[in-house]
Amino acid sequence: MAAPQTPAEKPPITCHVLDTTIGRPASGISVTLRLDNPPPRSSSSSGGDVVFKGLTNTDGRVVAWDPVTSPRTDNSNNITLKEVFNTSIPDPFFEEVVVKFVVSQEQRERGEHFHVPLLLGGFGFTVYRGS
Repeated sequence: MAAPQTPAEKPPITCHVLDTTIGRPASGISVTLRLDNPPPRSSSSSGGDVVFKGLTNTDGRVVAWDPVTSPRTDNSNNITLKEVFNTSIPDPFFEEVVVKFVVSQEQRERGEHFHVPLLLGGFGFTVYRGS
């Protein structure tokens, strides 16, 4: 098992997906993170949204984000659920969960960490800000 990430190595936003129908982490789930109003990166930055993709590991966690070179044009943070329910529920009610949350300038400046756990069931889900 890999050593846990130190706070300096951990991205400022992490995600954890748990399948409550089987009581286990949901591995191999595609997660898209879209920063609708990202902080400026440089004076030459073109502006606009910044998009990252991640995949949940065997513990159901996204611990690293990869930049997407051709961002989508809608405004959403998507977690694709078809992979979760293909094995545990034959005809899922939800195919995708979109979670939008705000990170203020003050929170960015303080370097706050945002952990976004998603608990999934066949006919419902819960999202909250974790630690």
